[in-house]
Parts: sequence; C-alpha cells; structure tokens
Amino acid sequence: MAARPGRGAAAAGSTVYKGEPEAAIERFKIALDLAPYDSLAFNSLIGIGCAHFYAGRYREAAHWQERALIEHPSAVWVHRTMCPAYVLAGAAPEARRSLATLREHYPDLTIAEVQQGLPPLPESYRDRMFGRPCAASACRREIRPATSGG
Repeated sequence: MAARPGRGAAAAGSTVYKGEPEAAIERFKIALDLAPYDSLAFNSLIGIGCAHFYAGRYREAAHWQERALIEHPSAVWVHRTMCPAYVLAGAAPEARRSLATLREHYPDLTIAEVQQGLPPLPESYRDRMFGRPCAASACRREIRPATSGG
C-alpha cells in the first residue's frame, strides 16, 4: 500500500458510500497514518468529515472538513458539504461564512449542480442534504433562485 497511498483513501471512501461511517473513519485514519505527507491526504480529512455527517455528527463533520481546508486551501468546493454540516449542527454564523465563501468562488452555483457533483452517497445522506427539510433547502434562497425573476 505504501507505493499507492491514495488507494487506502479510495477504499475508505467506498465504505462511506456503503453506509458504514465508523469503518470509513477507521480506514481514512489508517490511510493518513500510512501516507501523512501525501499531497492528497486532505481528501481523507474530507472523507472523515463525510463519514461523521453520515453518522449525524454534524459539528464533527464540519471540523474535519475545516481541517482539510487548512491542509489544502484551494479546495473551496468542500464548502458544498461543510455548509450543510454547519446548518444541521445549528451553527448559523459558520454556515453563513461557509456559504459566502462558496458563493464567492462559484457565484452561479445551483443546488442541482451541487447534487450532480457529489459522489454516489447513500440516499439517507443525500436526503439530509437535499430533502425537505434539509440543510441545502435552508440555504436555497442564499445560493441562487431557480428563476432569474427572483
């Protein structure tokens, strides 16, 4: 595995998609231990955040995704999952800050585009992000109205 450190993170990611957040967290942490200086290690931090989101630990999810941004500041796209984590954690100021950063870099982004850009997450995960009521719906007006008449 040392020759291909990203392989461990990919396997961990598939565990999140199968709905096994605890196993995914363990595997992401192993991937980080095996390749702590890998330039793509921030993806494991994001994965840990996604696994915590799936488990309903929204504050913890946002924490890990913030860590990923510290490691890789240009990964602004992580706000598409971090903002809903903050909303569901009841952290409105952090959610607004996250959303503002996302809008600054992607001013025309729609919720449909966010949905299309996500990996094949379990339906219950997507429901929390995009169902009603959900985090993305709470921010829907903030991201961009569906019509230009608005």
